[in-house]
Amino acid sequence: MTIRVHALEGHPHVLTPLRFTRAISGRPRLDAPDLDDRGWAMPRPPGWVESEARGPMIGITVGDTIRLRVEREDFPLNASLFVTASAGGAPQFKIAEPEGGGALPSDGVFRVEALEDNDTAQTIEIRLGSTEGPILAEAEPHVFEPLTLRVVPHLCTIHSSASGGSGKTPEVQLSRWFAEARSILRPAGIHLRLDGMTRQSYLGFNRDDLPRRPSGTFSGNEEATLVSQGYVENRCNVWFMRYMEDSKGIGVNRDNMGSEGFENPGVLIAVDGQWSATQGVEVTDAASRDQVVANDLAHEIGHFLGLSHAGQDYADDPYHQRNLMHSRNPLSEDVDAGYGPKMRGALVTLKVYPNEEGDGQAARLRDRLRQPNTAKY
Repeated sequence: MTIRVHALEGHPHVLTPLRFTRAISGRPRLDAPDLDDRGWAMPRPPGWVESEARGPMIGITVGDTIRLRVEREDFPLNASLFVTASAGGAPQFKIAEPEGGGALPSDGVFRVEALEDNDTAQTIEIRLGSTEGPILAEAEPHVFEPLTLRVVPHLCTIHSSASGGSGKTPEVQLSRWFAEARSILRPAGIHLRLDGMTRQSYLGFNRDDLPRRPSGTFSGNEEATLVSQGYVENRCNVWFMRYMEDSKGIGVNRDNMGSEGFENPGVLIAVDGQWSATQGVEVTDAASRDQVVANDLAHEIGHFLGLSHAGQDYADDPYHQRNLMHSRNPLSEDVDAGYGPKMRGALVTLKVYPNEEGDGQAARLRDRLRQPNTAKY
């Protein structure tokens, strides 16, 4: 077996003939999370247990079983590979399939079950030839106890007339959207729980079906008027409407709501698309509507819990296009970040790189959810 290596003098090298990937491509799935595989260093938030592993980090919630894949970069297809969990201390996870760390199947997919959030520095090991063979690749699942975010959806009908009019209630698929949003946030140990639903009707707005938000002034900000109605204390309130002005969603938190002209924190989601004074209505493509709305929902909840946009200076970098907090959705016509053409990814980062402002997104979300209600909502 020969592996060719081109080494650069004076540079450290880590040889990885194998790599870990998401088990599937396409839409987010609860059992197929994205991996934080940015480089082989493992910088982490303060307080997280240290590890000697070199490889990706994967978020997983206690009680969940996820799928991962091993791909052979420059490695014989007939060489047997085995997957094991490192020993020592109380286990955080176990290899659920192949049972007992048996040989990986031809597609390289295996399953990991999260057992406990503890201080054991446990890693996934891919070994050559047997469960006792040399280690060829490592990855680190970070296991989280679940934290619950309670969400109240509001379905908004917006009329331009003071007595009603032709405004329409948005057609919603709340169960589908929230199921997909749960899949996106679950690797950070965040569980979304729906707490009822309300229907809100607004009269005398500038236009049917959308709130106007004049730029450069709070005067006439109908979005602020909208979120003042139906607000439920100590919940994440999400207002669904047909269109928004120059946007498909907004997430406002307790820290920045005043600067946005809002009296309450919350999330606004445009179900059918956006409107602008110069271009009129831009309707979200029907084939991708559910995925776009679900991704926007998770993205704006990220803002609601204090996350900032990722990669403002690197908008075309593939890693940032995979990030849930990338500023654009959909992406450019020719981009596929692994979730389907033009679809923004759903990665919530675990690693913390010093040149990446707002990194370590999973820890930031969890820190916010641990705050008292008066701070996080």
